[in-house]
Amino acid sequence: MRTGSTVEMWGQKWDDPLQHLRTDQQFVQALFQYIDEENEHADAYFKRTRNLTKSLFKEMNDFLRVEVTPRPVPDVADGWEYWSETTPRGPVHYRRRQFSKDPRELVLDASRISGTLKKVGLSPNHQFIAYDVEATGNEWGTLCVHEIGSKDPPAQVENVRAFSFEWVDDETVAYTVCNDQLRPDRVMVGKWREPVEKHTTVHVDPVAFIDVSKTKDKRFVTINCNTLESSEVFVIDTQAPLDPPRLIQAREDGVQYYVDHHTSQFYTLTSADGAEDFKLVTAPTATPSRPYWRDEQVPLPGDKIEDVDLFADHVVMYVKRGGASAVQVRDVQGETAGAVHDVPLPPGTTVQPGINMDYHVSSVRMTFQHPYAHSSIFDYDMKKRRLIPRQIQPLPVKEFDASEYDITRVWVTSRDELGRIPVTLLHKKGICMEPMLRLDTLPLLKRGWIVAIAHVRGGSELGRQWHADGKLLVKKNTFHDVIDVAEFLCQQGFSQPDLMTATGTSAGAMAIAAAALYRPDLFRSIVLHSPFVDVLTSMLDKSLPLTQTEFLKWGNPQESAAVFNLIADYSPYEQLRRLCASDTVSSTALPALLVTSGLRDQRTPAWQVAKFVGMWRHVLARTERTGARDLVSTCATDGGHFGNDELGQSGRLEDMAEEVSFLLDQVSGTHMKLLSVMDAEARKALGDGNALAKIAGLLKAKI
Repeated sequence: MRTGSTVEMWGQKWDDPLQHLRTDQQFVQALFQYIDEENEHADAYFKRTRNLTKSLFKEMNDFLRVEVTPRPVPDVADGWEYWSETTPRGPVHYRRRQFSKDPRELVLDASRISGTLKKVGLSPNHQFIAYDVEATGNEWGTLCVHEIGSKDPPAQVENVRAFSFEWVDDETVAYTVCNDQLRPDRVMVGKWREPVEKHTTVHVDPVAFIDVSKTKDKRFVTINCNTLESSEVFVIDTQAPLDPPRLIQAREDGVQYYVDHHTSQFYTLTSADGAEDFKLVTAPTATPSRPYWRDEQVPLPGDKIEDVDLFADHVVMYVKRGGASAVQVRDVQGETAGAVHDVPLPPGTTVQPGINMDYHVSSVRMTFQHPYAHSSIFDYDMKKRRLIPRQIQPLPVKEFDASEYDITRVWVTSRDELGRIPVTLLHKKGICMEPMLRLDTLPLLKRGWIVAIAHVRGGSELGRQWHADGKLLVKKNTFHDVIDVAEFLCQQGFSQPDLMTATGTSAGAMAIAAAALYRPDLFRSIVLHSPFVDVLTSMLDKSLPLTQTEFLKWGNPQESAAVFNLIADYSPYEQLRRLCASDTVSSTALPALLVTSGLRDQRTPAWQVAKFVGMWRHVLARTERTGARDLVSTCATDGGHFGNDELGQSGRLEDMAEEVSFLLDQVSGTHMKLLSVMDAEARKALGDGNALAKIAGLLKAKI
């Protein structure tokens, strides 16, 4: 158990000298003062790299420049075309009747809304638009309803922390409400014009995350109650909205399922019957439970069905095949019913589903992602079996000539020889799984860096077993995989320890931090965004948001000595605490460190990050002076776990430019003289694969 700053459990006892940042209200002001001091230190550091940061900002901003602004590609629903246009203030949403030449009609001006717009939804008759507005840093918001074309202020569902919502009919909404642990645990249904006191709670779940959605044919609103390991779904019949929700299938340990509806039957994507990578089953509308499930599509070995979209005549399945994107179409009507074919995708493409609001169409919209191009929009004609480009936007050749760069996938054997870790390498020609364009990697690539994306165990790219092999009592596989990939990159001459950098976000940042503390000799610098680094404290405190739901991923250290000891071993904060408690002064330099966090973060609170940074500074104070490296920590006072959406594009680019300048500054060792040197090294490397050992590398952990 934890009492104040003392941890005593399973025969172990120690003091946590920085726990007061969490437990004592009298230290709240001290926490703010500490954050201010760290921010001042960060400002002083980035003054040193100011010119480089400004240059990188301009460079990344130029990547976004287009010679001709592409026309918006409308999304079609029930005879309406909807699209968004970007303005300096934010997106503005419009519509007009399909095939009409009428003037556009304003639907919603998001730039005039105070807060972050998270979700929008049209009423069935397209007269109203509902939207959820979140205050900065929160993950719940206020549900608003606006009549399209009206100048009246929107109606609000007041005094509830809405998380998700769906229209039941034109007058009725269903929405989920968050509890104090940041978990949406109940569903309420009511007339949106009426006060919330008249709304009815139709379902409460004691453990699951609940969200609401609507089946593609609009017949049912689904109440989806999911944990990390199991599911339970209820449906509200929109033809009888006052009836109690109907259960599809009672929860079973280890069985997940997701429901949609098509004409007279439910389509269910499930892991039942040992289908670890999911299969698609159907059941009659009147009898949707498991005894009536009939296999419709069982994936081939190596395939994982990740998502399904229903149309009147087709079912579209989004698949991971050996970790790469694939899309399959199954005919469900006519003479070809049951036939399945693959969509021909361009090489190296990552696919994301489009909005696809219309049920009665024969084409499906998809977004294609590529690391060397902006997102492209394609329609696929499912009857004629051909891709139709709707919007293609390459990077400006003057700023980044994609023809000079390549993508390579390599496989690294894990130390336990039980896994082959896929690694995506982005690099100049002369050397992917799910690679996407990231502006912060392009300046590094132009300077000859190699960017390696390690898809380590604990992620989902290679199916559920790959995910299971990196959690609970085998969680250390994740950190070992990061280390094994870093060693591989050095052994193969792609980089070397004094040029190796790494970055991660949230749990990915924890993996990088843990690996770097296990093997500080492997990394020159690391960057951690919203890092989950005080794992043991979090998992011992059930009052924190998400802790109880995360027991299925990390384990419960209060119930298992093995879990307690394991987390205490790998938690980055505990690793640092043990280094501080050691009697010897460390001669092994820790990597240079950049940490970014948000004061409003409800997942990885600012006080946890402050503890981690403070303990890292304690270790630096005990490190031989010649081995000490920079530690820079920034905390955005208005930022949450996912940053600050109100910063806008310019603010996000400034943050990216600071991160890249930190990496370049740390690796160069000369602070401001790096650019021409790195470009020259890169040019030499193009003709000599071994010369790549002279080029810096950036390792990203994807979990």
